[in-house]
Amino acid sequence: MKASSNKNCLDTPLIIQTSSPEQTEEFGHIFGQCLKPNAKVALIGDLATGKTCFVKGIVKELCGDCWVHSPTFTIINQYGNPPIVLHLDCYRIQDEREIIDIGSEEWLSDNLICLIEWADRIINIIPSDAIFMYFYHIENDKRKIEIHNLNPDFTNKLIQKLPHHFINT
Repeated sequence: MKASSNKNCLDTPLIIQTSSPEQTEEFGHIFGQCLKPNAKVALIGDLATGKTCFVKGIVKELCGDCWVHSPTFTIINQYGNPPIVLHLDCYRIQDEREIIDIGSEEWLSDNLICLIEWADRIINIIPSDAIFMYFYHIENDKRKIEIHNLNPDFTNKLIQKLPHHFINT
């Protein structure tokens, strides 16, 4: 993970556990309620660990019931008006310059919510104040999600909204 220069963030990650794709999407809905218009979220994890399910929840929460799919071949999908949510998939990115060439400076600095799957492929251009989320396959449909670089206000708001079964104790 890129080290945070943000002194207002917690050192300890928040650990969430989901037991189905539907629960992962539900967690995305709740997480989306807490995001500010300029949030950048770096999603890191192997194939089929729930990154896109999570993004679906956020997009549906913020932009209404729209069809959400992974932009593996298009690289970027845009949803909403406003808030505008950009969903990036860097799986096919071989070099960070590819993302820079398609305007990363604009979408990383604008007043947009930016959700970046496979963010580890462009880690050097992810803003230091981004929320970093690591997705892990536990067994069957169970997933563990580690959330790093959260500020205390966001964390408190999120925990207040989360049903108890999401919190991994």
